[in-house]
Amino acid sequence: MKFENDYTSFYYEFINNSQKINTIILPGWMNNTTTYRPLFETIGKFSNIYIINFPGFKISPNPPSCVNLDYYVKLLKDFIDYLNIDKVILFGHSFGGRVSIKYEAIYGNSLFLILTSSAGIRRFSLKRSCLIHLFKLKKNILKAINKSKYIELIQNSGSRDYNSLDHTMKKTFINIVNEDLKEYCLRIKTPTLLLWGENDQETKLKDGKLMNKLIKSSSLVVIKNAGHFPFIDNFYQYQLVLISFYEYIMEELLLN
Repeated sequence: MKFENDYTSFYYEFINNSQKINTIILPGWMNNTTTYRPLFETIGKFSNIYIINFPGFKISPNPPSCVNLDYYVKLLKDFIDYLNIDKVILFGHSFGGRVSIKYEAIYGNSLFLILTSSAGIRRFSLKRSCLIHLFKLKKNILKAINKSKYIELIQNSGSRDYNSLDHTMKKTFINIVNEDLKEYCLRIKTPTLLLWGENDQETKLKDGKLMNKLIKSSSLVVIKNAGHFPFIDNFYQYQLVLISFYEYIMEELLLN
């Protein structure tokens, strides 16, 4: 299905399981529906499912220009309001966790948050800062004296994922990763489940532990023998935790 408003459009899936609550899955950077399909059966026992294919991610068109995290947060708000989705659980993985954190800190109207290997913690490193300054200096010098070397440097710098992006999404990526969400974590009052792979090299476990301290109503569960995609690396343990959490949610709803 396609969602459209005045400033953007994107594709999404809706799985109607005739349940009273709704889970919105917000994918990691450049991930799409296929990545999260193993979770559909587990979550579907308790909840209807929406999964967004963000603008600029695979099949959805790019944003009209380079944007920042606020663009995606507003997009989520418009989506929920337009479709009148209530009793919402936000399930954010990696980049989707960024969107979930800032959305919930601003609006605070979800039932629960599930953050899996969430991005959003920006750590200062003196070594990294020095390397960035040296790279910028080298880039400026080569740009002035040797165009071919300058082009070669630009092409060989950055991760494979970053280099595969077009100009709009590269600028968008930079805007997003430079924003630190610690302040927004402190503002979240919504009960939050943090699920983290113990061997995650992209959003390290120490980030999950810090989020656990910052989000007062949160619990952290570490998934053994798993990396940045714990629901793939150790599906069995991840599924058991997820089932327990949804069963707890259903009990809470019955009590209230």
